[in-house]
Amino acid sequence: MTVSKVNTAVLDIDMGNTRLKWRLSDIGEIVARGAHSWEGNKPLPSSLWDSLTLSPGRVRVASVAGAERIAQLSSLVLSLWSVSLELAESRLSHGDLRNAYEQPSVLGVDRWLAVLAAYQRDGGPCLIVDCGSAVTVDLLAERGRHIGGYILPGMSLMRRALFSDTDAVKVPVGDLPAGLAPGRCTEDAVFSGLALMVLGLVEQAGRKLNATGACRIYLTGGDAERLRSYFENLGELFYEPELVLDGLALALP
Repeated sequence: MTVSKVNTAVLDIDMGNTRLKWRLSDIGEIVARGAHSWEGNKPLPSSLWDSLTLSPGRVRVASVAGAERIAQLSSLVLSLWSVSLELAESRLSHGDLRNAYEQPSVLGVDRWLAVLAAYQRDGGPCLIVDCGSAVTVDLLAERGRHIGGYILPGMSLMRRALFSDTDAVKVPVGDLPAGLAPGRCTEDAVFSGLALMVLGLVEQAGRKLNATGACRIYLTGGDAERLRSYFENLGELFYEPELVLDGLALALP
């Protein structure tokens, strides 16, 4: 008798407002990863996963990108592997972890999964900072008590707002200055100011957790690597670019 082999490969996808991040694992070992940035309203390219040597038996998804993007992804995945999407949702609780939102399902699923991953890793008070299209800061207290969070426009959104709504502050995309001293040119003044807005939010959030403001910080998101050096004086810093994907694996084991 022929016994069919169980397909143990799992594709995890974090679908945000500006890009899609993915990784493929098999029996807990990551075998491939990648990312794709959205180009306007263009659909996902059918060639996105042509390089994979394994076909996933499951596809788990965390999405804040809207129904149209989810439908595009679902159609592509179904055509490639005949697999349906498993969509993660924000919940009231997961084990000892409790969601602070009055309507738990309204909390962005990317935030919920990042908090879940940080709690599983840490267990103690910490901040979860996601620097993406928006900057989000979630506060996690003792015993898995999610206090809530804060949301700011992301670095790119804030820069574009200045660019489009002012005549004199036309700053193109550029590198962040090495330090955060007052800028001596418009570029440095803008980027230092934007970075200080984010750092100020994180510092005040830390004070909500304890009087000194120093705490563990889990940093993730597309701009996290650019900003990470500025966070080092605010507490014990953990740069975790795949925190949402880690939480996705916990939420949908």
